[in-house]
Amino acid sequence: MPPQEFSCGGFCIWRGQAHRMRRKGECLMGKKVKVKKSSKTKTTVLTLAVAAPLLTVTLALLGAKVMLSGMVGQERLTALACAIAAVVALLAGFYAARRAPQKKLLWGMTAAIAYACALLLGNLLFFGEGYHGVLPVVGCCMGGGLLGSLTAAAKRRKYA
Repeated sequence: MPPQEFSCGGFCIWRGQAHRMRRKGECLMGKKVKVKKSSKTKTTVLTLAVAAPLLTVTLALLGAKVMLSGMVGQERLTALACAIAAVVALLAGFYAARRAPQKKLLWGMTAAIAYACALLLGNLLFFGEGYHGVLPVVGCCMGGGLLGSLTAAAKRRKYA
């Protein structure tokens, strides 16, 4: 039976002795160590599944207050809905792309597509009818998701 190897906080345990790790996955003794990856994917999906509807409802209530106060007319309802969808998709795409280890554009756009599908499904389930002008809302979601994922995927430059 081979000796047990595992790592914990920058140290590896090999043959019962603790050794400092040179880099991730390699012990000072030159042995390869299996390093457990933390699963960011599950937490990202759960966070987006909770945060996106809450943010949508919050922005919709804010938009309703603005409409009732008379600042914006009711003829601007579709534009307000598109703006809310674009803002939430932008934030969801940014968050998903920032948390993704690679393929950031794909993760950001997937988050925006999932949000658009959730919006359409929620409209169908809660109101009993499909969204008639689906193209503007989906287009705003795609545009917001694209901008968010491109912003998050940009390389950060360090200045002295």
